[in-house]
Amino acid sequence: SFGGSYGGVAIGATYAAAGTSIGTNNLAVQGSVGIGTTSPGSLLTTYEAAAKTATYTGVLHDVFDTSSTASVNKVGMDIESTGTWTGTSAVNTGLVVNATGGTTNYAATFSGGNVGIGTTSPGYTLDVNGNGRFMEPSAGSTYLYFNQDTSTIMGRIDRPASSNDLEIQSYHNLILTPAAQQAGGNVGIGTTSPGNLL
Repeated sequence: SFGGSYGGVAIGATYAAAGTSIGTNNLAVQGSVGIGTTSPGSLLTTYEAAAKTATYTGVLHDVFDTSSTASVNKVGMDIESTGTWTGTSAVNTGLVVNATGGTTNYAATFSGGNVGIGTTSPGYTLDVNGNGRFMEPSAGSTYLYFNQDTSTIMGRIDRPASSNDLEIQSYHNLILTPAAQQAGGNVGIGTTSPGNLL
């Protein structure tokens, strides 16, 4: 059913019933919405499979609202998956990102701000409040690189696939300096309580 009242448009048997108020200039849809598909399986399903010959963006979400009011927060997109979901072996995932099939695939790129994990006020490009883990691929090695730019490697932490060693490599000097609040600290090899500089 299709209807409208009070300056809005309602789609659906119940929503389009006479007297249903949906607010001025609003669109209310009862059921799922499909764009490019006639059988949407989610609240909003978009589908596109045409051949492209130029740069293409499947879905563009652009929030360009402005404000000069103090202490007003702006959130471009809020993704939340909440509510009771406690069945046996049930998994609740807030966001799934997948990029495959290309010559080069980027699951996500971030620019113009900091990324916070476990914090809502990141002070660095990547600010993590909590534990992290780097796992090696099957029969492969794990690397954490420190670059000067996109091509100049200055050092790396390496866990080779051929051993259980952890290697710290520097492409220049390797300098161990205690933090300012720990001035006078020592380095221990094979001991957790070094009594000398080394």
